[in-house]
Amino acid sequence: MALFISQGILVTATKDKDNHYPYNTVTVVLLTEFVKLLVAVGLQLRTSTLGEFVEHVRSNIKVMLLYVVPSFMYCLYNNLAFVNLANYDPTTYYLLLQFRVVVTGVIFQ
Repeated sequence: MALFISQGILVTATKDKDNHYPYNTVTVVLLTEFVKLLVAVGLQLRTSTLGEFVEHVRSNIKVMLLYVVPSFMYCLYNNLAFVNLANYDPTTYYLLLQFRVVVTGVIFQ
């Protein structure tokens, strides 16, 4: 929870005076996702061998391909967080982010 909350503050703190980021935000998101993948593979390799891991991947390739769509949407969501934090302060961003629960509930009813 603390990492989720501090994300907005840290991202906002890295902006320059012109409200721009001095780095490529897409690269940051892709590197973050790659590190998460490496950690997940590393944790999996603690309980199985590399051969078993490769065999599981080969036997479940269809399932892995099904995860591409939500993974892409999650990556897009993370990129949009940088766009939103460039235009709003962290407090407003998180208020609008939590307001989606209310909107979803109203639309659902």
